[in-house]
Amino acid sequence: MGERAYRTMALGTYWANATRAGRRLAPDVVHANDANTLVPALAIRALSRSRVGIIYDSHELWRHRNVRPGRLLAPLVERITESVGIRLVDGVLTVSPSIADWLQSTYRLAETPSLVRNIPVADGPPDRRTGVLRERAGLGPQDRVIAYGGRITTARGIEETLAALPHLDDHVHFVLLGYGEEAALEEVRGQARTLGVEHRVHLVGAVPPAEVSRALADGDVAVVHVRPICLSYRFALPNKLFESIRAGLPIAAADLPDMSAVVEELGVGEVFRGSSPEDLADALRAILEAPQAYRERAVAAAPLLTWEREIQGMTAMYRRVLRNVSAGAR
Repeated sequence: MGERAYRTMALGTYWANATRAGRRLAPDVVHANDANTLVPALAIRALSRSRVGIIYDSHELWRHRNVRPGRLLAPLVERITESVGIRLVDGVLTVSPSIADWLQSTYRLAETPSLVRNIPVADGPPDRRTGVLRERAGLGPQDRVIAYGGRITTARGIEETLAALPHLDDHVHFVLLGYGEEAALEEVRGQARTLGVEHRVHLVGAVPPAEVSRALADGDVAVVHVRPICLSYRFALPNKLFESIRAGLPIAAADLPDMSAVVEELGVGEVFRGSSPEDLADALRAILEAPQAYRERAVAAAPLLTWEREIQGMTAMYRRVLRNVSAGAR
């Protein structure tokens, strides 16, 4: 069986199984997480005897995400699924202002989708004493630490940070906190060797998700970068941006619309406008030479950026949808 046929059968099987499982639950509301779940969500509603609400949660820009090239039928199916489905749901959530604007303008929605960004749950104020980067990397207080927290893979700013490292002083180190496949880890080591900075690059393993911000707190600056190889990446607001702010770290951010807007609005770092290693190195140097104001603003912003505050729009949407479901059942 060819790969295309297999993927088509797998999607159809998922739709059928999800519909059966959803019907057994007899839900009041279905939370459709990304566009591939819209078909079973709509099927559950159509096959249910009572009114079923649907909330569409666009976790990424589905039609413009990073997928393999050469797909023939899938883009048409995805376009039809989302364009029809989004007009039939009771509410739409998404993760960045640019995705919200794209969805509204593309599908001519009456309302802008509600924003629910990927922000961590409330925690205590940032405290450098909770950090683990220096201990794990064997670094002292005289060293400067560029922190990375998250999955170790391509297109997340790791390659760009490695390329910037030779343009910074020798006491500036790059410490990566996270997990990755062995091939990805070896790619980092190989690039570091090629650049002659292997002694300044440290892969220190992962911590549980709830501990990421505390673990990053003894860093000096965080690079938050997503290579915009697709529109969904260009519009990204990655978890690591808010986890790094929660850690009290200054941010060196890529010049992407939603990411740069957060950094500039809060005054927590610098946005590097160019694409060369020197451009990123200049932004990092500017922060490392005078970090205190950025750090103070990050510390001040951290208590305001909590999941408990961010989720209020989603809970309000659920209340509205449930009221409508209840009214329709009378």
